[in-house]
Amino acid sequence: MRGTMGKTSYRLVALASFLLLLVVWFGLTASGFVDPMFLPGPVDVAEQAWNWATPMTCSAIPASPSTA
Repeated sequence: MRGTMGKTSYRLVALASFLLLLVVWFGLTASGFVDPMFLPGPVDVAEQAWNWATPMTCSAIPASPSTA
């Protein structure tokens, strides 16, 4: 069993590990087994990260009152 792992095998194991972690995370939060206050779901985390990463658009800034 010892030896070197090929590049493709290594990448597949790494990807499968990451996906397994996401599935377990999603399962724990979606089932209600863990309170979202202690472990927010991956979708909530992704949404918040997107909100922080994207700049505020001009439509989000309230318009100034007209002086007409």
